[in-house]
Amino acid sequence: MNSTKWALACILSMFLVTLPSLSFAKPESVAVAEQQVVHLNSADVDTLAAVLKGIGLKRAQNIVQYRSAHGPFESVDDLIKVQGIGPSILKNNREKIML
Repeated sequence: MNSTKWALACILSMFLVTLPSLSFAKPESVAVAEQQVVHLNSADVDTLAAVLKGIGLKRAQNIVQYRSAHGPFESVDDLIKVQGIGPSILKNNREKIML
């Protein structure tokens, strides 16, 4: 085996040995967002979009507009009344929502 092939074989074997120890964890900002709780009656658009799964800026704006027009949410289930929010989004986020 020539020296180039030998060097490549050594590098490949070192990579394969260290591969199981590599961490494929989510970036810290994503992990933190998944653990946060959002206060539905006071959170701003950016916070709602960052914390709630399936809620982008448009749906977050809808939540804030609904809250402005109808007053504070009385229960988490009232979120269904917001345009673009369905049962699956509510189910996926119920534990992240506080009033």
